[in-house]
Amino acid sequence: MRTVRRLYLYLVAFLSLEVLLWGIIGLAREAADTTTVGGGVQRLATALALLIVGVPVFGIHWGLAQGLARREAEEREASTRALFLYGILLATLIPCVQNLLALFTRALLHLLALPVHLAWIGGQQTWPDNLIALFLNALTASVFWRLLRAEWKQLDQVQAFADVRRLYRYTWLFYSLLLLIIGVQQMLRSVLLVSQVEPLTYTVTVAGGVNGLALAIAGVIVWVYVWLTIQRS
Repeated sequence: MRTVRRLYLYLVAFLSLEVLLWGIIGLAREAADTTTVGGGVQRLATALALLIVGVPVFGIHWGLAQGLARREAEEREASTRALFLYGILLATLIPCVQNLLALFTRALLHLLALPVHLAWIGGQQTWPDNLIALFLNALTASVFWRLLRAEWKQLDQVQAFADVRRLYRYTWLFYSLLLLIIGVQQMLRSVLLVSQVEPLTYTVTVAGGVNGLALAIAGVIVWVYVWLTIQRS
């Protein structure tokens, strides 16, 4: 029964926090956008709806989960709680990487005088869009990172948290390798095709190579950091 209760509380808390976070991001993006009028009303209404739903649902379920964790060591050391905390880090830090990647890719395309809308990630977004999402996701991640560090200091039995932390690190390793493989494959494809394509598709082919380069660079940086962390542990 306790396991079912934990699953319910942490699953709803996780989903409602994501709803709340992206509602705030949407609201901030609309406040920063001075170019749209008609379409912006719909997006603003969606962001407000996410906030209205997310705040009370997250507050109630996270409050209950925190209360149980403070009262009982079993609740505090449960693998479900570890999955929630490390899952929140993944759900906020991966968007940070994606938004940095969007900024970097568009900067490369602009530097090479290529259309920035050809960026695979964030091609239709603006700098404020990415910076807002980056800042708010990083802020949320920092809050839960500090909470997680405090949790580790209070644990008597660390096995569940250690297992989930290991899974968290290897998830990052898989993600970084995926970025690297896709990036290298796309760069090779562009190099092999660039001399054969017609003038109309030349720009798209070169832009594909630039996207691949950005993915490969991001993949290498993340992989090296995570691999060194795993090796030290």
